[in-house]
Amino acid sequence: MFNGIANVVRFCNLTLQAPDQETKPISFAFYLRQVNQIQQRERFFSLSPSDLALFNPNTLTCPVFRNCHDAELTKSIYKRFPVLVNERTGENYWGIRYLRMIDMANDSALFEDSPREGLLPLYEAKFFWHYDHRFGSYYIEGPGRGGRGLAEMPLTNYLNPSFSIIPRYWVPKAEVEKRLGQWEYRWLLGFRDVTSAKLERTAVFSLLPRVAIGHKAP
Repeated sequence: MFNGIANVVRFCNLTLQAPDQETKPISFAFYLRQVNQIQQRERFFSLSPSDLALFNPNTLTCPVFRNCHDAELTKSIYKRFPVLVNERTGENYWGIRYLRMIDMANDSALFEDSPREGLLPLYEAKFFWHYDHRFGSYYIEGPGRGGRGLAEMPLTNYLNPSFSIIPRYWVPKAEVEKRLGQWEYRWLLGFRDVTSAKLERTAVFSLLPRVAIGHKAP
């Protein structure tokens, strides 16, 4: 629509009405990059204020959908299953417990540079991706992803069920167990704390082993 501006730059066409007017469902459309896409009615969907509260009761943030089918499917799911934690009502249907286990700055006195008995690897957010707790590792040969960062994991390592990533640091197991408290399972669920606005998948979660985990992967 605007020559000279990359299509990853987002803008909003917003229409307001006076507060004394009849309240109507709000019409939304996202990712419109050509003027003629306004005619593609399947890209438009309507949400009421109660719908916004259903999706995001804590923030009332507007969700982003590519078409009306995605909106209706998501609405159907949220009507059956609640959000993780409803901060307004205090409801915690899933029993979620939130933990920033190891602060990479304040807890650096715990770090050791090599493994030994009684230590656990310190996971960082760059070590995992969707359903993949072995996405990255130190000491893998090859160029970093995107010209920087850790090298891409070789397929031979994925084919080896015994392969474990090599972290930069290790942390005493006793300290990890103390911070996990009553958590009795052998797994943890972590997510990447930092992402990019250009990515479609802005929430990257993975099941992780029972290890030390840095604060960039709460």
